[in-house]
Amino acid sequence: MNNQSNLLLNDKSDTSELSSKKANLKLEVKAISGILLQAKESLKIVEYLVKGNLELDVYNRGGNDFWRFTTEIYSDHVLLKLNILFTPKEHFSIAGLVKNLKTDGLFSGLIDISIIEQWEQQITKLRSTFKKIKIHRNKRIAHQDRKISKIAKVSFSFIELNTIVLLVQDVVQNIYSEVFESSYRFETIGSPVESLEVIMNVLDKERRAELAPLFEECRKNGLNDELPLSERM
Repeated sequence: MNNQSNLLLNDKSDTSELSSKKANLKLEVKAISGILLQAKESLKIVEYLVKGNLELDVYNRGGNDFWRFTTEIYSDHVLLKLNILFTPKEHFSIAGLVKNLKTDGLFSGLIDISIIEQWEQQITKLRSTFKKIKIHRNKRIAHQDRKISKIAKVSFSFIELNTIVLLVQDVVQNIYSEVFESSYRFETIGSPVESLEVIMNVLDKERRAELAPLFEECRKNGLNDELPLSERM
C-alpha cells in the first residue's frame, strides 16, 4: 500500500513539475514574441519608407527630413529589439531560450533535440550579423561613440534582418505547436505600416491638389524635368 502511495505521489510530482515548466516556458515565449513583433512591424515601416510606393514622391523623399528622421528612428528600434533577442544575458533572448530547451536546461525535454540543433546551426550562420547589430547598438544607439567612422560603414540588408525575424518566428511557432498544441500568429490586423500607408496616401492627394497649378505651369513652359516622377506623364 505504501509503495503504491509513493508511486502516486511521484506521478503527481512529475505532472506538477511538467505543468510548471510549460507555464514558465509560455510566459517566456510570450515575452519574446512581443519583442519580435515590435521588431517585425518596425522593419516593415522602414522598408516602406525606403522603398515603398514611389508614386508618393511629391514629398521629395530624397530631401525631406521626415523620411530621414523617421527611417532612422525605426531602424534603431529594429536593431535594439533584435539585439535583445540575440544577447544571451538578456532576460528574454532567443539565444537563452534555445539554450534552456537543451538537456539540463530549464525547459529540457519539451522540444526534440534535433530541432534545437537546427536552430543552433541557423543562429551560428547569422553570428556575423548579430555581431554587427551589437556593435551598432553599443557604439551608436545606446551610446554615442566619438570614433564613428567604422560604425558608419556598418550596414544591414533587409534580407538578413528578415532572415533573423523568420528564425525567431519559427522557434516561437514550433514551441506553440509542439508544446502547447496550438498556433501563434504574428500577422496583425491593421498593422502600423498599413495605417502609415493610408495616412501617406491621404497626404499625397492633398499635397498633389495644392501643387496642381504649379505642375500645370511647368508642363506649359517645358519644365517637365522639374516635376515629380509621378507627374511626368
